[in-house]
Amino acid sequence: DSTVKTSSFNASVGKYYVVNVPNNGSVTVTLPTSNMSSTKVQNIIFLVTLGSGNASITFTSIAFATEGFNNMAASSTYEVNALWNGTKWIMAMTKLEAVQ
Repeated sequence: DSTVKTSSFNASVGKYYVVNVPNNGSVTVTLPTSNMSSTKVQNIIFLVTLGSGNASITFTSIAFATEGFNNMAASSTYEVNALWNGTKWIMAMTKLEAVQ
């Protein structure tokens, strides 16, 4: 649909989320930072599908914002892996391509 929708949620460690961002909508994901171990490797995985309009997803709090997160293409699906480095979340993003 074409209505503007904005939503947000708090992510949990060790979970796999499927996030569908509607057309002309945005989703904000807050990653946990309190009570996190500095020695244990922890991650969260997201499958993100963007609508064909102005759809976007924002992750907080991350160690750095890569240019790729500003250039996620509309009508595309991405796998986003959040990895805890002991003090902040580091993000990796892969665009999933359809197999012909």
